[in-house]
Amino acid sequence: MDPDRGYRIRAHVPGDYGQLRALWAGETLPAALGLSAADNREGIAAFLQRNAGLSLGLWCGEELVGSVLAGSDGRRGYIYHLEVRPDVRGRGWGRRLIEQAVAALAASGVQKVHAFVYADNHPGRLFWQSIGFLLRDELVVYSRETTEQARFDKPLSAR
Repeated sequence: MDPDRGYRIRAHVPGDYGQLRALWAGETLPAALGLSAADNREGIAAFLQRNAGLSLGLWCGEELVGSVLAGSDGRRGYIYHLEVRPDVRGRGWGRRLIEQAVAALAASGVQKVHAFVYADNHPGRLFWQSIGFLLRDELVVYSRETTEQARFDKPLSAR
C-alpha cells in the first residue's frame, strides 16, 4: 500500500486560512520566515489574490498537512513560509511543494526565486541547500516597518 495515497496538492484559497494558521502555529522547520501582523485573515486573502495559484497546500482528505506561501513582484519570486507537519515529513512533500511553487512562478515569467530563512535555522538551511537553492552570502537584508507605531512597539535591539 502506498503511504502517500490520499494526499493531494492544490492552490490555496482564502478559505484555507484557519487551517493555515493552525499549521503555522506549530511551525518548526524548514520554516522560511516568522509570522507577522500581515499574516491575518485579510492580509493572507489579499496576498493569495495578488499571487493567485502560487501558494500551495498539501491536503490529506480535508486536513491541511503542508503548505508553501509563495509570491512574486513580477520580476522575482519569493518563498515566505514552508511547513510540513512533523508526522508527514521525510517523504519528499516539502520538496514537491517547492518544486510546484517554483514551476508556477516560472510559468508566470519569474526567472529567479528567493527563500527567506533565519540564519540560525540550520535544519532549514540544510533543507534549502538540499533542493538546489544557493546561499547568497554577499547579500544583507534590511527591513523597516511602514508605520511609526510598529517601529516603536519593538525593543531597540529589534529595530
